[in-house]
Order: sequence, then C-alpha cells, then structure tokens
Amino acid sequence: MNRVFFLTNHVCVGESGGGHGVEFRLYQADKKYNLFDKEVIYIFGDRVIRGHEETGAIKETKDMPKRSEFRLSLRKYIPSTFRLMKMKKMYNGIEEYLNNVDKIYHFSEDDVYIFHDVKMAKAFLSKYSFSKCALVYHKQGSIYNEWHADTGLNSNIMKKYYNDMFEFIVSKVKFLCFPSKGSEESLVASAPELKTAVNKVSRKYLYNGVFCPEIKQSELSPWIKEIQKFDGLKMVTVANLNEAKAVERIPEYIYNLKKAGLKVKWILVGNGVKATEVEKNIKDYNIEENVIWKKGNVMHSELMQVFSVTDFYILFHKYSIFDLSTLEAMHYGNIPVLTPVGGNKEMIFENSGLFVSDFGNVESFISYINNNSLEELHDLNRKIKRENFDEKAFLTRYVDLIAEMQGK
Repeated sequence: MNRVFFLTNHVCVGESGGGHGVEFRLYQADKKYNLFDKEVIYIFGDRVIRGHEETGAIKETKDMPKRSEFRLSLRKYIPSTFRLMKMKKMYNGIEEYLNNVDKIYHFSEDDVYIFHDVKMAKAFLSKYSFSKCALVYHKQGSIYNEWHADTGLNSNIMKKYYNDMFEFIVSKVKFLCFPSKGSEESLVASAPELKTAVNKVSRKYLYNGVFCPEIKQSELSPWIKEIQKFDGLKMVTVANLNEAKAVERIPEYIYNLKKAGLKVKWILVGNGVKATEVEKNIKDYNIEENVIWKKGNVMHSELMQVFSVTDFYILFHKYSIFDLSTLEAMHYGNIPVLTPVGGNKEMIFENSGLFVSDFGNVESFISYINNNSLEELHDLNRKIKRENFDEKAFLTRYVDLIAEMQGK
C-alpha cells in the first residue's frame, strides 16, 4: 500500500517533549508543508490521525508533574518482579490496541513504520515482521538509565530487562535514528554493553525542529509581565527534575553569580523526583529571592511567553539528547548556558552560548557577558535556530529517511 506510519504509545498532548511531542510536531509540520508524497498515518496511544484529519481535540501540554512527591517516594518499595508483571500487562494492552488499528488500516509489508517510542516498537515488532521499520530513539542515555533517572531507583533485574528490550528492537529495525550525534554518544556512555548492538544497525541523525508563535506584548500573562519588569539577567529552565537533567546543580551557579555582584532572576518550570533536592539547594544557597519556581499549571503557550522575555536558557544535564525546550528558547533569542554533554554540543555555534563544567566558577560567564553584546548574541541564537532547526528542515529529514527506507 506504500503508506507511512508514525507510532508512539504515548497519548497526544500537543507540543510536549519526548518522542510523542516530536511525532505531534511532525504532524504539524506535515500539515503545513505537505512534503510527503504518500499517505501518512500518525498513531498515538489515544488516537489515530490519518493524513491531516484530527480525530478528537488536541490538548495543550499542561503541568509536568502527574504524581505527587509522596507517590514518587513510594516507588522504591515496589519489587522488580511486580514491575515486570505490570509491564507485561501494559504490553498486552498495546498489542490489543494495535490489533484494533490493524483491523482498520491493515498493516502491510509495503508500508514504512517509524517508531518514536520503545514500548510501542517492542509491542509492534513482537507481533509483526516487516522490513521497513525504524526506531527514533529519544531516551536520555539507555532505557534503563532514563528509568533510573526518573525514579531514582537501581535494579539489576530492570537493567537486564531494558537492555534485552533495546537489543531486540535494534535487531528488527532497518535504521536506528537519533535526534543528534550526541544522543548516540550518551546512550553508549551510559550503557557500554549496548555498543555492539548499536554498531550492528545503520544509524541516522534526525535533528529536531520546532515552530514557535509570535508573541505579542498584549498576550503576556500577568506573572510573565512581572518577570519582564525585572532589571537584571533573566535565566530560565524548563525541565523534568530528574537525574539526567540535574537541575539541582543550578542553585550553586545562581548563588555564585549573585555573589559576584550580578543581579539575576532564575525562572524554573518543572517538577519531579529531584524537586526536594532542588528546593533544599535553593534554601542552602540562600537564593529564594532570586527564584521564581512554577511547579505546575504552565501551558505550552505560556512557556513560549516566558522565553520571549528571558535572556538565558540554563540547564546542566548529565545526559542530553537534543532538547526541544532549548530550541524553543533559542527561537526567542535566549542564550544557552549548558553542560558540554550529548546533543548540547551541537546546539551552540560560533560563540552563541556558554558551556559550563565547574558550577562553582562563574568567571567564564562574567567574561562572556562583558566581552559580547547580549543583543547580538540574542540575534545570533535566533539565526541559528531559524537556519538549522526550523520545522521545514526537520520534516525534510524524515522525508529523506523514508525515501532511503524504500530504496529510493
């Protein structure tokens, strides 16, 4: 039938992060530019979008935390054997969902299948043996590494389970794709035992691209207008507070900027397993008056408003793939201040941002802002995002992948 299926197990929540967010942005770009020369079907965990026809309302991304810190703290008491039982039940549900979709769309060897989620990939590839399959890998390091980062837990049983899952998937796909070269490096660095499996499969790099709306002054929410009024350096972080993002490192840096005499405000949007540690560090470094922390109820449209009034995007990852939030911040001219890991190394061009490894040393930052025009740096970041990571270039990379999968 010569169709293209994009698949994820996650529900469609609009312009979010992760593989489902990338799949939704592909759908948006496809609808705008119509570059695919064949029928495209987007499968999410809660709906199927055929062509450009939306089936059901697309929700905006809301607050990151879905569970309370108390519930998250209870995870460590759940045995790994019980976790595996829950996983099996979940895969049964995915397979049942795929059966229902198959009855309508009749999956075929002639079609192309591109997975944006490892769970959907495992369920699909356990059931079907088609040759034109690709996995776009969106994890922070290995699957186990991201699970550990999100839960704060260690388990040799879960590590073996997730490593076996990864090796099974890559043995079945034609291409293993990454959002950046750095994200592949992060995977192998976090799980050297998977290097052999990675090297056995053909690899592609599909850099993300984002569309960002024009922000009008009249549209700004009241709390964002207050940020705009601040007469100093405005730094923003949008992240799941987990081990990979390492947001708990930032309070020390903000403290040292303040100690050096800089007037600074840090806007933090996010929550997660590291929230308690972040809060403790904010108090220990006595920077409460320098912080605006939104743990919840921030719509994606409001995040864009925040980026439109801030100066720097700061995030000190331990592992990084190619953050959509960083690209969105750059669209509005934010200067990235990042750790030199993973995909971060491919986001800073021509002195457009700053890499930080020593969080107690802010001399390089002070030298950077003293020797550069901030307005010129804002313009440079807008240009880098526009010329390298716009939505049309993003879509074109997938068009080229599909052509290669079909032998064209």
